[in-house]
Amino acid sequence: MDIKIPILLFDYKDIEIDFVVLKSKIASFYGEFQPDYYLLHKRKIDFLFQNNLLTTKDYTIDIASLDLPNGITKTLDSFVSNRKRLISEYRIKIKEKDINILRIPSSPFVQVNANSLEKSDYRHYARKFKELPNELFDNNLIEMIKFIFLEIKKFLDFSEAHLIIHYTLIECINGESATNSPEGIHQDGMDYIVSAFVVESQNIYGAKSILYLEDKKTKIFQTTLKEGQGILQADKNSFLWHKVTEIQPIHSDLPAFRSSIGFDIEII
Repeated sequence: MDIKIPILLFDYKDIEIDFVVLKSKIASFYGEFQPDYYLLHKRKIDFLFQNNLLTTKDYTIDIASLDLPNGITKTLDSFVSNRKRLISEYRIKIKEKDINILRIPSSPFVQVNANSLEKSDYRHYARKFKELPNELFDNNLIEMIKFIFLEIKKFLDFSEAHLIIHYTLIECINGESATNSPEGIHQDGMDYIVSAFVVESQNIYGAKSILYLEDKKTKIFQTTLKEGQGILQADKNSFLWHKVTEIQPIHSDLPAFRSSIGFDIEII
């Protein structure tokens, strides 16, 4: 498949959604977001590897089965997840400007190409997250989905697609930094992505979205997304790679977080 290469910075005004309602409604569900235990497990494996307690970054290892010094175990137990998620999955059918959106049960997903050389990337392993509450599959989300697919339609003629939507909450805990891009400069292994549509950004700095050429050094686009802004781009089979820099709290004694929605799109 010949994937075209859009880079689109868009705004909630382009979609004609009620952003105030969207932001307030999502915030009311923050307590429902599930800690990302996969990322927490990655952090523990990385710690053990960096401290020469593992010879390889094997993310399938059951840490509980390891014979570790008591001090190391206590350190691992102190780690907490600073990323939380909700997920939902859809089948999309398009005929001209008529878009049919069918929600289906979410299945475990792999977010990078299984043939990639980046074997140390924990996203090679299937992950499953908590389902998005039905209340958040509302008109605002539907309008966002329609907008994104009509934009892609401008670059590529297609009639069906598979869509995964991630609601993500990144928190600075105890004044520490946090990231939604622990894998660094990467691709997600999808035809198109919205790497982030920012819902809420509170008491933080950082979170700069950067797009690179395939050498992973040449920057071709960068911005710090404001609330209500997002980036649509090609991913798999393109020369585009991306990352978002970590967030830091402005005031360490106040809540600091970033809430966003991501879209993973596979053309069928």
